[in-house]
Amino acid sequence: MVKIARKIAGEVFDDKKCLIDNQGYIFNMVNEMLPQKWDEETDIIIVGSGFAGLAAAIEAKEAGSSVIILEKMKGYGGNSTISDGVIAAACTNMQADLEIADSPRLMFKDMLEAGLGLNQPKLVQTLTEKSAETFQWTIDYLGVNYLNRVDQFGGHSVPRSHTTSNRTGSAIIKQLLRVVWGKPGWRDWIPTERTYQADIPPERVEYSCIALENCVSLRG
Repeated sequence: MVKIARKIAGEVFDDKKCLIDNQGYIFNMVNEMLPQKWDEETDIIIVGSGFAGLAAAIEAKEAGSSVIILEKMKGYGGNSTISDGVIAAACTNMQADLEIADSPRLMFKDMLEAGLGLNQPKLVQTLTEKSAETFQWTIDYLGVNYLNRVDQFGGHSVPRSHTTSNRTGSAIIKQLLRVVWGKPGWRDWIPTERTYQADIPPERVEYSCIALENCVSLRG
């Protein structure tokens, strides 16, 4: 369980005490900087409301955890929203319908070559082996619509790039938010200076700075 306090300021901490400012920067925090009163406790804090952050929030809620999402921007989705909305996946139903021969092993090989060997092989293996399952999840669970085509973009040796119907990542973010907002027991904390956001849910909490205690950091 993570303890949280809002609207404080500070500098630098040990492994289990930190501060997140409204630009998303994380600092270590010494004991003297800890607030006298904690505003809230939660099981999981997710920094960022892009594809990974919102998907993590959904999985955490389905596992029975309480969740707080921190977002530094004026709108949800971060760079995921303005991306081209393409998911690369191997052995999807769409590929099968178009008789495109592919495999996670081939996608793994393509990614290592495109990454000039700097990738982390175990992470690439997980990504490629779960790619079709994840892509299908966005359709069956989230309800994302895709163009009826599969493209071959840079770094891929076969067509495996699936593009959302509006050709941006906002099509996925919109559906992720729909699912997240439909689950009880989560909170959305945003910077105090944020002036615009359409369809803000009532769970929103404003902050200028956040202090955390008893936290363990997991980074993607």
